Amino acid sequence: MADLDELERLAGRRLAAAVPDVLAAYRARLAEAGNPLGTDPALWPDAREQAVLVLDDTCRELRGDADAAAGPAGRRPAAPLGDLLGAAGELTAVALEALGRLTAGLPGGQRHPLFVRAALVLTRCSARRTRALAESHDTQVARRVEQATAAEYGKLAVEIHDRIGGSLALAFRHLEMHRREGLDGRGDGRRVTAIEESLEEAAAYTRHLVSGLSSTFPRPDGLHASIQKCAHALNPHRIPVVIEFSGQEDLLPGRHRDELFLVVREFLRNAFTHASPTLISIRITITERRVSARLTDNGTGFDAASAASAATGGLRAMRERAERLGGGCRLKSAPGSGTRMWLWAPLPDAPDPGPDPSGVAALAE
Repeated sequence: MADLDELERLAGRRLAAAVPDVLAAYRARLAEAGNPLGTDPALWPDAREQAVLVLDDTCRELRGDADAAAGPAGRRPAAPLGDLLGAAGELTAVALEALGRLTAGLPGGQRHPLFVRAALVLTRCSARRTRALAESHDTQVARRVEQATAAEYGKLAVEIHDRIGGSLALAFRHLEMHRREGLDGRGDGRRVTAIEESLEEAAAYTRHLVSGLSSTFPRPDGLHASIQKCAHALNPHRIPVVIEFSGQEDLLPGRHRDELFLVVREFLRNAFTHASPTLISIRITITERRVSARLTDNGTGFDAASAASAATGGLRAMRERAERLGGGCRLKSAPGSGTRMWLWAPLPDAPDPGPDPSGVAALAE
């Protein structure tokens, strides 16, 4: 029986031979999605060059070539960043499908670990090339950002952090879980599908942001279902997460649902990543006048005063989202004492009733 390193080299050779087929499927997928990199003959050559670079990086790294990280930078296709990120997601999905076919004939005990390792290499190579594209785009955007106000730039940074960053974090979390399940012999195609969905969400968010539309992003599953799905996806160790809703969700405008979801997702991501909790609680209350949410975890906690004075990252973003709705949020945490957050916002045409006294009292408990 061949060892995993030998199979990894074999997968690299097989993927190299399949590059023409992967490129054809990639262009067809772009055209189906209406991405101009696949439909505009003037853009396709540069998009193809970028795809070849990603695939070549992946094949060389799988084969163990010494210069696996080398290679030209390639030209950046003259397309919006949203289309570039969307194309990167499509290429990753098509290449993952190809790797699945190329490893299909192996026994499960070899196929799952090999697929996970190959998927990690592909994701790393794609991220490296995509980061280079984004940096090139950022250089161009920086020349125009000088004309924008600091507030507008900060808002854009928050949107990118919460929307795109959150979706990419989900993709990597699914990939991590797929790797663990594969090593245990429990891997299947559901994780790959979840990875593709998270990458597509990141691409869709990007298209939404750069197209100049409003900040509200539609959530067809509803706020409650979206939070449940997010909590499950971010929770590899199956820590208990208690989610309670009271009131009618249809009272919430789309913007309130969108902003509240992003706040809850950021809280969950911080808790799972940094706090090591054994219990997380989410309680959302909707009335005719306001929506409020109490978010708690019993994890390691942190110095909330220092974090507040720094006013950066996810904590600032959560506060700004509540304030953008005309409400506010308060947070209490200390090392070893878990974290509690309370946020509220008035509904349209309703006077701001201020923070619910029970929520403020809960922070003092």
